[in-house]
This record gives sequence, C-alpha cells and structure tokens, in this order.
Amino acid sequence: MKNFILDEGGAATMIATLIVTIVLVVFSFMLVPYFVFIMQRDHIQMIANHALKEAEVAGYVSNTIISNTTAKLASTGLGSVTMNGGSYPDFNGSTHSKVLRDDTDPTIHLVIKYPAANLSRLFTSLGGQAESSNGFYYIELSGRSEAYE
Repeated sequence: MKNFILDEGGAATMIATLIVTIVLVVFSFMLVPYFVFIMQRDHIQMIANHALKEAEVAGYVSNTIISNTTAKLASTGLGSVTMNGGSYPDFNGSTHSKVLRDDTDPTIHLVIKYPAANLSRLFTSLGGQAESSNGFYYIELSGRSEAYE
C-alpha cells in the first residue's frame, strides 16, 4: 500500500484540482451580476417597445403612457428609484407634445433612463476598461406617429 503523503504526484494533482475548482467557482459567481444586468436590460427594452407602440397611436408620450410604463417596470422589480437627487425611471428626451401623422417630421422619441448595476469593477478585474457612462440603462427608441388629430 502506498503512502499518500509521500506520493508527491497525487498531492500536486489534488492541489492543482483545488486551485482550478476555486477559480471556476469565482468566475461562475462573477457571471451572476452580468446575467442579471442583461436580463434587466431586456425587460426594460421589451417594456419600452410596448410603450413606443402606445405612443405611436397617441402621437406622443403621454402621462398615462409614462405611468403605465412605470407600473410595468415596477411589476418586474424595477420600481421607482431616487438616486443622486434624480428620480428614475426618467423619460426626459421623449416626445411630450403631440405629433400628427401628416406633420413634416412625424417621428416620436421614447427615452427611458434607469439605474443599472455598475459592472465596471467586474470588467476591470478581468482586464477590461471601465466606461464613464456606466451605471444606467439608456433606452432610446424612435417611431412614426399614427395620430390624426
């Protein structure tokens, strides 16, 4: 029977396996915030697409559309947030005055800004570069007005 303590090849294999396992576990836990970030972005994008369709019918982004969109975001866990003196979701930049279908520019803009997880620490630890605009989802969609009057 071999003495496992003196078997240096087996001990080295065990140590290497432990190190590789620890590294894989750390990387897998680092991916969780990234996937949460992606899923939240997709939820906001889907809700923004629905809001744009409503705005195209109405001819502008009305207060009703804003409140319905805010309620839909809240139902997915992205409720109203106050951060650095600003309240989010923020719809600044959206078309708030009615645009008719026959206007020279019948374009409607919908802009939603919402705080996001700051992933710059995750990416810089992997060797990436931090972005100065990191920290917000910024969804900007454009559509054509279908309102007559």
